[in-house]
Amino acid sequence: MDPLFAYFFMRRILDCLCVNSCVHSPMANLQKHFGEVMKDCPSSTLIGLRANLERLHLFFETGQIRLGSACSGTDGVCYVLEIMFKAWHEAFGINLRIDHRWSCESVDWKQQFILDHFEPKVMFPDALKLKHEQAD
Repeated sequence: MDPLFAYFFMRRILDCLCVNSCVHSPMANLQKHFGEVMKDCPSSTLIGLRANLERLHLFFETGQIRLGSACSGTDGVCYVLEIMFKAWHEAFGINLRIDHRWSCESVDWKQQFILDHFEPKVMFPDALKLKHEQAD
């Protein structure tokens, strides 16, 4: 990802977390803010981003990116990736998807949240129990 784009995106998210209108539900506003960041990017950044996304799509052939997360928390990275992929699809017509292979989380309610919202193929309850054969 273009470092300038990543900076703008993260800066917007941090701003959102600090603004009163977002304090109650910053994640609910994430998609809106990401779209605004895309609109604010210089065209040269968007051209570079599109080229990088096209290469990424070709690299993965199916457009599916395998994801596994240890110490997953609530797997917020899945949520953010889904928002980014949707916005990039709308902007560039490039269809990237997550193949959520596994998550690892020891807290019961967080495990249930992950299972309810992201449907990983395997849920590991403890990072010490990860096995290379299973965490494919």
